[in-house]
Amino acid sequence: MEKIILTYLNKLKQNKIEIGLFYFMVTLIGCNLSVADKMLNTLDQECTFEEFCSFDLSTATGFEWDTVYIFREYFSDEEISRTTGIEWAGSEVGDGNQRLVFIKDNKIVYVEDFDSYTTNVQFRTMIWIAGSPANEPIKYSKKEAVFTVVMKKSNSRKRGYFFDLYPLDGTLKPQK
Repeated sequence: MEKIILTYLNKLKQNKIEIGLFYFMVTLIGCNLSVADKMLNTLDQECTFEEFCSFDLSTATGFEWDTVYIFREYFSDEEISRTTGIEWAGSEVGDGNQRLVFIKDNKIVYVEDFDSYTTNVQFRTMIWIAGSPANEPIKYSKKEAVFTVVMKKSNSRKRGYFFDLYPLDGTLKPQK
């Protein structure tokens, strides 16, 4: 993808008529980003190691929703159906993944699995707490899905850092 963009940039230098085509392609590429990718892009731009920042999950979605559930790894399809109250015919959440299930008017409108390790984003209440994994999914209304974000260094991550998202509801206090 990077090579395609560089090719068009070189062509832009030669022929200014292609500027519209270039911006059109960039827009199309941006529309295909996952919610996790949009989250990471936003956090990369707005957060630093020095200060906490805030993040509104709705800024990373391009669709209407009123509730989001976040399931940790190994939640079964039956547990997802029981938790959301909506029949889920998909698979269980895979090893190391988290699943975002967005709901609008009691219908699932978007589902995305992401690996918090490679995406470098983790919802703090989903990780291991006091020796065991969180056993309940997280549920937020669109209004509640706003987080305090702490950027943390990590030698074990490819990027050398990750983002911890703490709910603003006060259930967990951000820690450096």
